[in-house]
Amino acid sequence: CALPILCWVCLVLFGINLNSMSSIAWTKKGFSTWKNGSMCIKSHECSEDHITSSIKVKTRKTCLPLLPLLENKNKMEIAQNRQIVSDLINVTIFLAPHNMAFCGHRENWSRKHSKGNFKDLVLLMAQHSSSLQQLVEFIKSSGKKEVSFLSWRRQNTLIECISNNIALTIQEAIKTCEVFSISIDSTFDSARKEQVSFIVRYVCKTTGVVNERLIAMHESPYTSGVELFNLFKEVMAKNNLDWINNLIGQSYDGAANMRGEYKGV
Repeated sequence: CALPILCWVCLVLFGINLNSMSSIAWTKKGFSTWKNGSMCIKSHECSEDHITSSIKVKTRKTCLPLLPLLENKNKMEIAQNRQIVSDLINVTIFLAPHNMAFCGHRENWSRKHSKGNFKDLVLLMAQHSSSLQQLVEFIKSSGKKEVSFLSWRRQNTLIECISNNIALTIQEAIKTCEVFSISIDSTFDSARKEQVSFIVRYVCKTTGVVNERLIAMHESPYTSGVELFNLFKEVMAKNNLDWINNLIGQSYDGAANMRGEYKGV
């Protein structure tokens, strides 16, 4: 008794839903009529079901290599974007401690001279970074149609992210030392608005180094003891500092609203 055979293309990959009589023999029951075997094999190979299955097999073999290519391209784009962001963070960290303005009066790419400190530094670093160079060329060619890493909104986002990271680092250091003291003072800025600064002083347990860190600066139109105390509590809550149990020292100037016995902070 001859063993029945099946068509692997129709059966395994794409023959599950083939219900014609000729396909059932090759996908479910198996073909064993060898008396007319040669003719039946040729007939099956020329059938619509087998041709459809074969086309799907060829298409699948052709398309499958695209998936690794797409995945590899996606990984390369992610790595490139990370390098770009890293370079822009370095530019931001350079400008901020030097108290240098980020934006310029005019920042058009067509300007030959200053486009603002941020963009000028990016152009300088682009000479040594292929990722930044590609970004600059892409932004120049696309204009405002695409999201730009160099716009003033993205610059503010970078500044805010770095600021949050520094704040979290200071918070963790204070929590490690547990106890701390606070120094609060206010002064007018160039616009004659009252700016209140909050400086935390703590000692590192491992090194014994005394640290003073500015954790907040807020505008306060009212400078009464109650208003400043509420502002102080708001700053402590925002920085997750337990001032009720861990605050061991306070430092103010000689103003009555700060050190007054009845209405002072």
